[in-house]
Amino acid sequence: MIVVAWTIIHNTAVNLEKRHIAQGFGFLKTTAGFDIAQTPIEFAKDANYGRAILVGLANTAIVAVIGVICATLSAS
Repeated sequence: MIVVAWTIIHNTAVNLEKRHIAQGFGFLKTTAGFDIAQTPIEFAKDANYGRAILVGLANTAIVAVIGVICATLSAS
């Protein structure tokens, strides 16, 4: 199992390097360049991808809480 996992990881890293595709989380600091309609946290078009992911997580949490409340009320 470890050999299979290592082989997949190694082949992926080699193929990404051959195609000059960046690895890692460095992209989180680059400008996203898009807007998000519902933003409980301040977000501008020139914000970075890390901020966009944070806004997405906040939006997901809000929808989850509303869903739990609605499901609880409809089950009662």
